[in-house]
Amino acid sequence: MEHRGVVRRSITVILGLGLVFGAMVPVAFSASFGGAPGLVFVIQAVMLVARLLATGVHLAARLAPVDRWAHTSPAHRTDAMVRDAAVALQHLPRRHALFDSIVYASSGLVTAIVLVSVLHDPSVSSRYFLPALGGSLSLLLGSAVIALPLAVALTADARAAVIGEAVARGIDLPRERSSVGRRIAVLALGVALAPLPGMAGMGLRAVNDDARDVALLEARLRA
Repeated sequence: MEHRGVVRRSITVILGLGLVFGAMVPVAFSASFGGAPGLVFVIQAVMLVARLLATGVHLAARLAPVDRWAHTSPAHRTDAMVRDAAVALQHLPRRHALFDSIVYASSGLVTAIVLVSVLHDPSVSSRYFLPALGGSLSLLLGSAVIALPLAVALTADARAAVIGEAVARGIDLPRERSSVGRRIAVLALGVALAPLPGMAGMGLRAVNDDARDVALLEARLRA
């Protein structure tokens, strides 16, 4: 019963870090596509609340079998309960990383779409969709790099206990899809590639601004 708080602790830590990193995202996006900072921060604040709620619901659903296992005494646990908890913990890191990265990336694109298509912010044009896309791709890679090892670390003890109990009961568990070496290689690749789309987006932003300034200057000269 010592793992009773694993679900609550995991959700609390992940949402807490999501709040910290989520507070930094508006700064990056207001710099990348030039919208009015106030509008960017308001949109991102709404997206942050929605993202945290969605993440909390997702984690609670994924960890529900683990919570049932942790709150049931060993004498009353069934083989199906142990197997469900073990499978949930096996799948959690990969599925949480995928969910987290998609939600983070979509929040960047939604900000650009709202500024251009809904609010018609005069300081932002459709040319800034590409910089927003670059920032979203950086969020996609960067959040996956953080989310996967974090989920592994938070549930490592409970996972070892559940799998140990499953082995002792002779329960057949599905094999892991990826090896530790492959997972480390993917994380290293994500760390290396994560900054590049965002940097490319900032470069496109500079090119767009330069082209706009030249066009305005030429128009003034012709006038």
